[in-house]
Amino acid sequence: TGQALSFGYDRQDGVIRVIAERIAVNASEAGITMRPAAGAADVRLVRLPVASRDAVSVLEDFAGVLKFGPAEAGPYELEKAMLEGFRVVPLFHLPRPWALNPRVRNWPRLADVWLDPREQP
Repeated sequence: TGQALSFGYDRQDGVIRVIAERIAVNASEAGITMRPAAGAADVRLVRLPVASRDAVSVLEDFAGVLKFGPAEAGPYELEKAMLEGFRVVPLFHLPRPWALNPRVRNWPRLADVWLDPREQP
């Protein structure tokens, strides 16, 4: 038989659930069994929202969520530490689509606009 890993993800999040199910199918085809886990898991799929336009700030936010200590040496070393050993494997970025209604007038420079994902419906 193949290797078995416990696999944790937020089952209430429809997007994460679909992605996790696809990962489990692909892993199964490679001979790896992904068993659902509610608590501690060998593998965990998480969604980390990009909450700033500043790359260093986002990297520090991600490091905090993923429980990596601050890197006194700088952002390059922090990113390298997160990716070493494949403890963190970024899969992809799903942008949030949005649009302005033609009725909106006198909008400030679009490049200066940032929507806080915590305030989105």
